[in-house]
Amino acid sequence: MAKLATWWRIILHVVEDFTPPLCKHGDMLQRKIAKNLAEARADTPVILLMGPRRAGKSTLAQQAALTPPGAPIVVGERVPEAALRQAPYFTLDDAATLADVRANPQGFLEERRASEWIVIDEVQRVPELMIAIKREVDLSHRTGSFLITGSANILTLPKTSETLAGRVELLRMWSLAQCEIENTPGSFLHWVFSDARDIPQDIDLQSHTRDSIIDRALAGGYPEVLARGTRVRRDAFFGSYLTTVIEREIKSISDIEDETGITRILKALASRSGGPRNYTTLSNDTQLPMTTIRRYAALLEATFLIKELPAWAGGVDGKIIRTPKMLITDSGLYGNLLNISPSDSHIGFLIETFVGTELLKLASFEGHSEYTLLHFRRKQHEVDFVIEQRGGAIVGVEVKAATTVRADDFSGLLTLASIAKDRFHRGILFYCGDKVVPFSNGTIALPISTLWQL
Repeated sequence: MAKLATWWRIILHVVEDFTPPLCKHGDMLQRKIAKNLAEARADTPVILLMGPRRAGKSTLAQQAALTPPGAPIVVGERVPEAALRQAPYFTLDDAATLADVRANPQGFLEERRASEWIVIDEVQRVPELMIAIKREVDLSHRTGSFLITGSANILTLPKTSETLAGRVELLRMWSLAQCEIENTPGSFLHWVFSDARDIPQDIDLQSHTRDSIIDRALAGGYPEVLARGTRVRRDAFFGSYLTTVIEREIKSISDIEDETGITRILKALASRSGGPRNYTTLSNDTQLPMTTIRRYAALLEATFLIKELPAWAGGVDGKIIRTPKMLITDSGLYGNLLNISPSDSHIGFLIETFVGTELLKLASFEGHSEYTLLHFRRKQHEVDFVIEQRGGAIVGVEVKAATTVRADDFSGLLTLASIAKDRFHRGILFYCGDKVVPFSNGTIALPISTLWQL
């Protein structure tokens, strides 16, 4: 445990004034999605864990390979190579394993039928493996047979002819959420869709200043970034990270003609954060044809760097803009793309991205499609995010970087409420202040920190 304590102590000192404790289970880090993984293992043949590279999927997968059925999956000390060699864990990032699987996917699995379950990392490298997995599942009829992970969405790849429909549970794993870092329940979505109107009294609303919120947003949630103490070192990570994703993920799933073009598109999307997606404007900004823009944007979403948020269109109002908007899936990456500093004029968009990614992570911890993240725009009125619960109830979420709120800050939420009518459960205005400010028609201003303090 000494190594574990030393390693995580480094991560505790994230950046200058940002030093929250990491969420732990006993002496070990607990990723919220691990509970979903353990539950799926009990009744589903195949679990597909997908998310961006370096978010922690391999670490969780390695621990899952060593965890007996029914036991909680916790991330502890780095798994020794000797233990991994004895475990049913295989990564297609390993050249020898990759060659073996490519040569004979079915034979690779048949040789390992005696294993209680098999964990295969980075399955997108051999899409043909999905057909072999289907055959093994159909022969054995066992639950908990396979855990497969991917840093690219294998279900969207042209080479994938088998989706394992009816045999697979899909789990999304993003970078660390603030509730995982802070060791809190992560129950904001449960609270916001409940009938509760008061914030629990044990929450310290004064403990997080605007500066500390900005620090958190600039750090984002990638574990390796949180272990780096300076902005220069974080920027070095993100520079190498984008190169790695393009070289190892995007180029492995698609032939791209212009490697710099995909980075230009990502930066252009970041610069237009908050607005509806507009391929014509993106084409003008990047000097790339719209066909290339569409294709590269799809690749960025397939590798989990961006997430398309559809427009909420539950009303019949024809003036609602139905164009999706794009969310950069890590606020630290967003800040790096635009070279944002704490005093930058884009800080409001950074805070909006930070809140959006936290909502995305919180939704991923719940059942599949329990919550859907959307946005709303009608003429001059907009709401940054709309959370739709299975069944149709919605919560509007507006984000402001200011430390105070004004009446007109609620105008978008009130417009949404008037259109959604009975489906509107409540409206939340997140801001960088430290007080709860009730407004009208079920709307309320909350400090941003309530996202992870609840």
